[in-house]
Amino acid sequence: PGITPDPAAPGSALPRRSVLYVEDNPINAMLLREVLKSRPHIELHVAVDGASGIEMARELQPDLLLLDMQLPDMSGLDVRGALREHAATRELPCMALTGSVLDADIAKARAAGFVGYVTKPLDLPSFLARLDAFFAGRTFADLDDLNAQAAAWASGPAGERRCPEDETLSVSAAFAQEQG
Repeated sequence: PGITPDPAAPGSALPRRSVLYVEDNPINAMLLREVLKSRPHIELHVAVDGASGIEMARELQPDLLLLDMQLPDMSGLDVRGALREHAATRELPCMALTGSVLDADIAKARAAGFVGYVTKPLDLPSFLARLDAFFAGRTFADLDDLNAQAAAWASGPAGERRCPEDETLSVSAAFAQEQG
């Protein structure tokens, strides 16, 4: 299955959203730019290190900050801490995009107030479902049941995984159906 389409029907007016991605790896930034082409209402800005990410966040006031946790000049936690020191960025929602799957790192991000923690390589349908949920005003916890259902379906016996060829089970599709 490919990337799920934007949940808005063609011609509907979704509010424009601004996302700042702080990522030092140009390939990861390019991948996210391509993925977000399926979400034309989201305008992506990219900063290449923590210092420029902090500066851009203060200037742009994005709706969401996607933050690599291992930047060359500081950690993602340090970036989050610096943003919390200023009233204009104190409440800026941050989602970690990182290669670390360690429970301790996830716990640190939660304690620092991150609204989500996504590991690389990205599971694109799940990542897009989380973005869609965030911009629909839902919490990431709202997707827990849908994620569990999709995982159970994918790991079940082959006879239980049958679905029409033109229909794929994904978290994004399930979320879109729930919204419809």
